[in-house]
Amino acid sequence: MFMKWRILRIRGHSMSPVLQHGDIAISSRNILRERICIGGIFEINHDDLGPIVKRVIELRSNLVLVGGVSSISTEVNQLGWIDMSRVVSHLVWRISCDGIARI
Repeated sequence: MFMKWRILRIRGHSMSPVLQHGDIAISSRNILRERICIGGIFEINHDDLGPIVKRVIELRSNLVLVGGVSSISTEVNQLGWIDMSRVVSHLVWRISCDGIARI
C-alpha cells in the first residue's frame, strides 16, 4: 500500500533557520506537478547527492531549480536543474523543541 505521509529527520544546516538540524518533518508524498511551486520545500532524490531537502527557486517545464536557505548550503549551480520525477515529497509540518508548526 502506498503511504501518503513520510517522517524525516533533518540533518545538516542548509535549511536553517526554516529547518534546524535534528528537527522532524512530516511530508506528503501525494505530489502533483501543479503543486510543485516556487518557495515550497521538498524532499528530492538527487542523482549525485541522494536524498536532500531544498526550497524550489525556479520552475521550467519538467525541471526544478532548488537551493538551501542558509549561506552554507550547496550552491544552486552545483545542484543543477532536477527533473520533477525526482521530487519525492512536499514538507508540510516541522516538529522541533519549540513545538509543531506548518512549513
